[in-house]
Amino acid sequence: MILRTRGATAPSRVASTLLVVFGCALVAMVTACSASVSVGSDKVSEPGDVKVGECVKVGGTDDQGKVEATKAECDSGDLTFYAASTVPKDTDCATPNYSHLTFDGSPDRLCLTPNFVKDKCYQIPTGDGASLADYAIIECGTAPKPNTSEVRVVERTEGQPTCAADQLAVPFDLPRPLGYCLAQESQT
Repeated sequence: MILRTRGATAPSRVASTLLVVFGCALVAMVTACSASVSVGSDKVSEPGDVKVGECVKVGGTDDQGKVEATKAECDSGDLTFYAASTVPKDTDCATPNYSHLTFDGSPDRLCLTPNFVKDKCYQIPTGDGASLADYAIIECGTAPKPNTSEVRVVERTEGQPTCAADQLAVPFDLPRPLGYCLAQESQT
């Protein structure tokens, strides 16, 4: 499924599929979203503005519907994404777990790995109209916005996670091996 925000040019891939089983068959599908990035002096305006391993904070959208992205400290306490790799715009990121940003005028896309924190809850976009701007840290137990799900990070590992049967293992190899065990809290 390809989701687009107004002005976006490509599908995004962070958590392109989030499948968590609770009890017999509670299943949720989370699809990440596409985003193009607005340009400003303090914004990330092309993939080369951020080095692999550095972090990007994805904010709201500007008046043209483009996601705003800025460089950020990875340990800032905000929801950030690691710059995982840069690939040609017509090429997918390493796996569907990665999100990506596209940039007006750039032939490349920036692949992103979420920088989630253990024991925190996150709102993750799902379904039609999803946007990277819909990712947010939320208080656990808070009802997420429409077309989003709430997940709790049960474990964060350096490498392939080993998760309980009712959790989803989400691994990343770039920019370094990292994995999460996610539990679904709620969905809208």
